[in-house]
Amino acid sequence: MDAHQRFDVYTAVHKGLRKALFDLGYAIGRTDADNAAELEALYNQCTEIFHFLDEHGENENRYQLVLLEQKRRGAAQHNLDEHEQLDAMVRSLHDSLQAIVEAPRTQRRAMLRAYYGQYHEFVSRYLLHMELEETETTKLLHELCTDEELAGETQKIISNTPPADLAMMLRYMIPSMNGAERLEMLQGLKNSAPPEAFNGVKGLAVQVLHPAEWEALEKGLA
Repeated sequence: MDAHQRFDVYTAVHKGLRKALFDLGYAIGRTDADNAAELEALYNQCTEIFHFLDEHGENENRYQLVLLEQKRRGAAQHNLDEHEQLDAMVRSLHDSLQAIVEAPRTQRRAMLRAYYGQYHEFVSRYLLHMELEETETTKLLHELCTDEELAGETQKIISNTPPADLAMMLRYMIPSMNGAERLEMLQGLKNSAPPEAFNGVKGLAVQVLHPAEWEALEKGLA
C-alpha cells in the first residue's frame, strides 16, 4: 500500500460483488425457463450470490458499522437502514425464484421474464448503495478511524468467515481485481497467513484467472 493511501475497506469485496451481480443478471436473461437443468443451475447460482450478499451485509453491520457508531453516534444509521431495505429485496427475490421453480411449466417463462426486471431493479439500488459506501461512508471511516482500526475489523471478518464462504467470495473477488491489487493481497497473505491458507488462495487463483494473469501473479510472488 502506498504510504499516502488510506486503508480501503470496500473496493476488493465490492469488485467481487459487482462481478457476481452482473454474472447473475446475464444468467437470468439467458436461462430457458422450460429447461429444468438450466432453471436448477440458475437457482443454485442465485442461492450462492444471495448468500454472498447476506454475508457481506452482516459483516458490515457487525464490524465496520459498529466501529463507526462507536466513533460517532448515529453515523452508521443510514447504512443500517439501507441494509434492512436491501435485505428485504433479496428475500423477495429468493421467494419469487422459489415460486418460479414450483410453478406449472406453462407459467414459468412469463414469470422468469418478470423476474429479470425485478432482479435488475434490485441491482440498480444495490449499485447506488455501494457507491455511497465507497464515497461517503469511506470518508467518514477515514475521518474517524485509524488504518490500524480498519485493518483490524477486516481481519476479524476474515477470521470469523467460514472457509467455504471465504473461498466462494474470493472466486468472485480475485478475477475482479487488477494485477496490482491481486499481488498486494496475495503478498499480504504470504507474509502474514499460515502457509496452508496462502497455498489455498493460490490454488483458487489458478482456477479463476486466465493463464496470463496467473503467470504475472506468480512472477510477482516469486
